[in-house]
Amino acid sequence: MIYNGNYGGVFSGNIASIELQSLNTRFQADQSGRNVLGLLLGGTQWMVFSDPARKKHFWDYTVIPRFISFALADNQASSGVGGVDPNYRILGDAWNQTEMQRFVRDLDPVPVSVNAGPLVGNRMFWNSDYMVHRTEDTVTTLKLISNRTKTSECVNSQNPYGFHLSDGVMYQYSTGAEYHDMWATFDWNLASGSTTDYNATVLECSKTESLGIETYAGGVSATDSGVAAMKYLNPQTQQFSFRKAWFFFPDNVQHVLVNSIVSNTTAPVYSNLDQRLHKGPIYVDNDEADSGNYSDCGKQNR
Repeated sequence: MIYNGNYGGVFSGNIASIELQSLNTRFQADQSGRNVLGLLLGGTQWMVFSDPARKKHFWDYTVIPRFISFALADNQASSGVGGVDPNYRILGDAWNQTEMQRFVRDLDPVPVSVNAGPLVGNRMFWNSDYMVHRTEDTVTTLKLISNRTKTSECVNSQNPYGFHLSDGVMYQYSTGAEYHDMWATFDWNLASGSTTDYNATVLECSKTESLGIETYAGGVSATDSGVAAMKYLNPQTQQFSFRKAWFFFPDNVQHVLVNSIVSNTTAPVYSNLDQRLHKGPIYVDNDEADSGNYSDCGKQNR
């Protein structure tokens, strides 16, 4: 699983601290080592969104696996990235490492939009089955699963219901507050953007972490556009499968397609576009909707 938030952030901070102590000695990192730390921070920046109202940066929920279950008040990884480590600035300038310098330059100021920096474009982290799409005013992340990656984790009874968090789960940020403190009331059978045979999989701590089965999952980025696809087989039950594709374009235009759904259970099968805190009207085929399930809808769902 991808863990650039929390443990990953601590790891890169510790490396910077050690390197600062060894600066200008024979123990300091060579150019290759410096580039690795810059590459890590350059990639990590894509995984950060901002909440201007709170004047803070936050980790995308995908990159803090079990820490998704903590409230903002718990002062854990879900509570925000915190300030930029000053060691990154000192080390980046001393090494003249451009990715480290950009990381500090973009994330040090108080954010004024959800996309701090901003980074604009699409990036596929292929080895982690993870895609990020960023426009000037929005951040969207997508988590797939294959036999290279795992569903999620549950440790110390944290995140006991998180099995579905890699089932093509998509988080969409435009204010940065869309998912704050909603996890106590979250329907874990309908993870955001997922397709599922509802309540047919046991959700408990001992079954949260499973290695994916299918090899086919991935994507490609082309500057400001991206395409991702996944062939899914439930790694716990092996009784539910589908194929799904996502298309991301500039100006936050997105399309999602799902077909070849096979369920060997009697559970209803649902696809959802998102599960988030409710704010404002919801439209289906240009008509405002209060609640309900929809089939054979037109192209203007939002």
